[in-house]
Amino acid sequence: DRKHMQNVIERADQRTMDLWRESHQLRCLALDNRNISAYIPQALLHRLRMSRQQAPTLGGSRREVTILFVDIRSYSTVSEHLDPEDTIRILNDCFAAWMADVQKNGGTVLEFLGDGMLAVFGAPNDQPNHASQAVRSVKSMVKSMDQLNESWDVAGSNKFWKCKGISKLGFRVGIHTGTVVAGNLGSNAQMKYAVVGDAVNVAARLEQLNKKLGTMIAVSGDTHMLLCDSLKSWLRPKGHHFVKGREQSVEIFTHGKSGESSHPPGAAAEKYPRHYRRLSLH
Repeated sequence: DRKHMQNVIERADQRTMDLWRESHQLRCLALDNRNISAYIPQALLHRLRMSRQQAPTLGGSRREVTILFVDIRSYSTVSEHLDPEDTIRILNDCFAAWMADVQKNGGTVLEFLGDGMLAVFGAPNDQPNHASQAVRSVKSMVKSMDQLNESWDVAGSNKFWKCKGISKLGFRVGIHTGTVVAGNLGSNAQMKYAVVGDAVNVAARLEQLNKKLGTMIAVSGDTHMLLCDSLKSWLRPKGHHFVKGREQSVEIFTHGKSGESSHPPGAAAEKYPRHYRRLSLH
């Protein structure tokens, strides 16, 4: 009858409204997830989603990882002649390419530090071949920088460094394998995922050591011993060298020439913020 039909129509209308509200809430949730994921490493975001019933806590656990530090060579000289907008565009070009190279090899980017980037292999997820994957990432970065320089050449952006006698932009990398504590650092109100330990310091020092050695890639002996033969052959031995903050020397293997003049040891000691120059378990 008419009353029954009216009830059916009202229930259908109500269900339609409920579905619209639910779809709107889902769209908002998807938008929130997209916005949040831009600030959190994908590997870490996945772990948070899998353990959403448990609030994150401070602290971490010991893990053997491989740390990668990379920065733009001659950045200070180049940025002196760049507008802020051009500077951030060049930085983002580099970071986007480097990050893609790290992620396709299973690494996680933890920090962007001025013109530098910190990545870890073997955390937060287990990665048995973390040392090899770190070096493979750097091999990809070499190709990525060649492609970027070609695009900057076409766009005319390279005029900012060519006028200073720099034919093309390059990078310096330090890679070291060791034990760290990987986990949440900060306070209960605000925290971030970080790796803490001497291995982080050594990787940063190796990146700086490239200036003294006139190289672009410096890999420690601890990393080198874990590599497959094909990756080992890509590097050449450079002897033992002392790095700031360590009493024992570090065996070094390198690749590439930086094209820069040699600098005295420790000349770039203040390159990175103190919280990364002093991340030590001791």
